[in-house]
Amino acid sequence: RVCSACRVTGRTIKKTCPDCSGRGILRKNVTLKVNLPAGVETDQVMTVRGEGEKVANGINGNLMLLINVLPHKIFKRRGMDLYLDYPVTFVQSILGEKIEVPTLKGDTFTYTLSEGVISGTTVRIKGQGITTRRGTGDMYLTIIVDMPKRLNKQQKELLKQLSEDMKDDQFEKVKEFNKKK
Repeated sequence: RVCSACRVTGRTIKKTCPDCSGRGILRKNVTLKVNLPAGVETDQVMTVRGEGEKVANGINGNLMLLINVLPHKIFKRRGMDLYLDYPVTFVQSILGEKIEVPTLKGDTFTYTLSEGVISGTTVRIKGQGITTRRGTGDMYLTIIVDMPKRLNKQQKELLKQLSEDMKDDQFEKVKEFNKKK
């Protein structure tokens, strides 16, 4: 049986501390600043040595942190890769214009759409993903062509004129479909 006076230390305390009542351990909340490694993922466990519970022999245990990475407003993450749905106007998609694509670091880079790009097209952009000790992932950019709503009379008329000037063979998917009929 453990001695209740010395708790196996071989010493007794004559004047006990008013805060811990002679136990030698004082419970208190502590705020720690912890540097998380780049690329840490949800459900990873990180160990902070010496910041856990103090045990009877006077050695501090380790603090174990379970990581929960909050979702980003526009990016989705899978491992080291980022996924971004990027809306463009139908004019940008038809003409193949340049777009400014945001990065996770807060800056942008210029990407030129291919002329006539269709909605749902995904392109891989190397080196624009998450950076970890293992390297840097890629960004997968999915183009979403946004069609206008509530056109006025003049806009409708201009589109009808443009449509009359175009040939059926300029529409790849329509041409493919018509061949199958």
